Amino acid sequence: MALGILRDPAPASIVPPYILPPDAVTNFPGGSLKNMPAFWLHNNLGRIESTYISATPEFAPGSMSLGSFINVELVAGPFAATPMTVGDSSSPLFTLYNDRLIFLGAATFGGSGLVGYGSLGVFSYISGHTNFLAWQRSGLTNGVNIFTNF
Repeated sequence: MALGILRDPAPASIVPPYILPPDAVTNFPGGSLKNMPAFWLHNNLGRIESTYISATPEFAPGSMSLGSFINVELVAGPFAATPMTVGDSSSPLFTLYNDRLIFLGAATFGGSGLVGYGSLGVFSYISGHTNFLAWQRSGLTNGVNIFTNF
């Protein structure tokens, strides 16, 4: 996942998405994000696609470096997601909760057919303990909205 740094403050009309602290997911129905609807901005196809969260494992797939990942699945319908392909890396994944846009992560690896991972592919998960703590230690948290309004 790449982080961009703004040199000047963004105008008030631009509201950055929220980020969940790692333990916040216990406030969601069922105590997790599992089965929560989500959507991603599919870079290669230039469109928004719907999906849902199937798991938030704290381990890395295959040969990838250690980190927190989120599994998402393909769904049917007019805005159905299609598997990620080369060039989709860093396409963002979001959900909505209490009328707030929540950033969950970014496309990282794969596509359909990854055994044990979501059918859409693997997304880095910013709110997983490993990634969230590494991000906090980076010092690049100024101006970020941390979602605590349940």
